[in-house]
Amino acid sequence: MRKTVVLYMCLIAYHLTTISCKPQPLPVIDSRKDELPYEIVWQTPLHPDTLYSVTIYVAPKIYRDRVIFDRRVRRSENQKFVAFNRFTGELVWEWDDYFDFDGSKGYSKVRLLHAPPVYRDSLMFFTTYTGVFAVGMYSGKTVFKYREPEQYYGQGDINVYGSKIFHPVSDDSMNIMRMIDYRTGEIREVFRMRRKEDGFDKDMHSPGCWVNGANDTIIVFQSRETGPGPYGARSILFPYNITRDSLMWSDTIMGVSSIDQPPYIENERVYFLINDVLLCLDAHTAERIWSVDGRALEGSYGSLTVGRYS
Repeated sequence: MRKTVVLYMCLIAYHLTTISCKPQPLPVIDSRKDELPYEIVWQTPLHPDTLYSVTIYVAPKIYRDRVIFDRRVRRSENQKFVAFNRFTGELVWEWDDYFDFDGSKGYSKVRLLHAPPVYRDSLMFFTTYTGVFAVGMYSGKTVFKYREPEQYYGQGDINVYGSKIFHPVSDDSMNIMRMIDYRTGEIREVFRMRRKEDGFDKDMHSPGCWVNGANDTIIVFQSRETGPGPYGARSILFPYNITRDSLMWSDTIMGVSSIDQPPYIENERVYFLINDVLLCLDAHTAERIWSVDGRALEGSYGSLTVGRYS
């Protein structure tokens, strides 16, 4: 029987936990020697002109026989994706099918990623300052691209469920959760909230998603908010039933600010990480079922990782 486990991964600077399976120690690399303890299978320049400094922003992604990452020449406004054959090092494809800069938004960084891509099956999804993109990881071809209207500014984080891309955007007064079907091109605004209200500045972030027993599609997203006073930071979770066009509940966590990682939802429970505190909530009522506080671990910070075991 397969079960789901939500792992609260703390990267600890000073505290180490004992585990039953001890990994083999890594070889010690002596920087004074030219030899490496590993065999180099292949190597290739990131840029044909070695005078240029090249930055890799996105961690390499292995898909079938491809290894995919980005490369950006320092002080450049252009960020390309590239794929190499992971066995031979041969360059397979390059991607830079961005929208051209037209000056409408007042900045030129239309060819830079907002955040690392989201990977689903054979596709990678990402946003720039002006658009949303889906690219085939094997072919390097653009599957879908959408240019944001001039009045909207896209947030960096997105999430993808089935054929739906959930993308928060904003204009001068409103935060908007947008749902884009990359297969049909249909675009729908599913939720709106003011950017400023009751003295708080609000930022909407990408949602987790689940389908309940009545086959309703529900998204759970957070609004990270800052306001006056020493405890002027808060995060509010919103579970919104798209099918029934209704807000189920809202849960406010005062005095803390959250990472922008979306909640994870499974078996009618919402798992959400706030400043090294992992919360487990009832998806229907927001009742707090349990929490794990990692703040007692000096020098730690966390991320939410989901795994499965049999």
